[in-house]
Order: sequence, then C-alpha cells, then structure tokens
Amino acid sequence: NAIWQELQEKNYYRSLDHQSAHFKLKEKKFLNPRELLAEIKDDYFENSNNTPSSSSSTPTVISLPTVLTFEMKETAIFQDIEGLIEFQAERMYNSETEPEKLKNFIQGFIRKFFVNPPEDPSSEQPVGLFFGNNSFYVFFRFYQMLFERLLDAKKMAQDSFDNPAPVNATKAMMSSKLTTKPKRTFDT
Repeated sequence: NAIWQELQEKNYYRSLDHQSAHFKLKEKKFLNPRELLAEIKDDYFENSNNTPSSSSSTPTVISLPTVLTFEMKETAIFQDIEGLIEFQAERMYNSETEPEKLKNFIQGFIRKFFVNPPEDPSSEQPVGLFFGNNSFYVFFRFYQMLFERLLDAKKMAQDSFDNPAPVNATKAMMSSKLTTKPKRTFDT
C-alpha cells in the first residue's frame, strides 16, 4: 500500500504540473493587452447599441454608456499593491530616481483616483472622470485584476482560518500504519 500511495502522490503532482502549463497559456492570452483592448471595445459597442438614442432635432447632451464598473473598497489591498509595486521597482531599477518617481505616481495619482475620501452622508459621493490612452486603460485593468486576485486570496485565507479543513482521514490512517507496528492477536 505504501508503494501505491507514493505512486498516487507522484501522479497527483504531475497532474498539477500539467494543469499549470494549461493555466499559464490561458493566463498569458487573458493578460495580453490586445485581448484587454478588444474586451473593452466589444463591451463598449455592446453597451452603446443598447442605450436609447433620442430622435428629436433639439441638441441634447451626449451621455456615454458605462462600459466597466468596479468596486474597490478594501483599502488594505491598495496598500498591499503599493508595497508589491515598490518592491518590484526597487528590484528592477538600479537607480534611486525611478522607484521614487513610481512611488510619487502611486501616492499622488493612484490613491486619489481609486481611494475615495471618507463618505459624507450629507453630500453625494464624488465621481472621477479620467480620459487616457490605451496604455492607461491596460495599466488600470491590470491594477484592477491584481486588486481582485489579492482580495480573493485574502477572503480564502480568512475562510480557511475561520473553517480549518479536516485532516484527511486516509492520509492520517496510512501514515499511522507506516509508523506503528501492527498489533498481533491470536485466537485461542
């Protein structure tokens, strides 16, 4: 049985290796900037076709359809992302000026864009509007994906802390059989 258990564990890890290659390929395609730009373009045209248009001859205010909306309320995740970006910038650049410029950009623009000031119940929540090129869209989309993934990881960690998984009875039984000598009983 020990041989079968060892073989089963090896096959399990091999299957994970196989899945990782598939996952990497799928992820590479998903994170391609062309795919992200095609996604927003398709969503824009889909939403713009669904918005009612006025047929009157009077001049009206053109309202652009909302294409993507994301809620990013967990401020601790922003701090984690800032830490990750700063760490990578320090490892990537040899000079002190580039990481400092990036840190100023994050603190001066990203925080103001994503992290809303505390809500005042008497006033409406401010709405930010930003016009940028494709590079800004791809950056913000990557930022949003990183936010979502870190938030999911945080939730999974909290869930596993709150509800620890039971010990696998089979593995526990197999390991106890391998470490203890079998009891011998004789019928008389």
